[in-house]
Amino acid sequence: MDSAPLGQRFGDVIQQPPAVGANPRNDLRQETSHVVVERWEMGNWTVVPVDA
Repeated sequence: MDSAPLGQRFGDVIQQPPAVGANPRNDLRQETSHVVVERWEMGNWTVVPVDA
């Protein structure tokens, strides 16, 4: 049978994790694109939609 250490219960937080954000607006490259979709047309690549 499992038991928690003395003075603690299962699920107690013993250390806070670091806060990490994943908002793309935190990137300094706001005027450039993260994703570019290109289409092969008549022997050349043409940019279709971008996310910028």
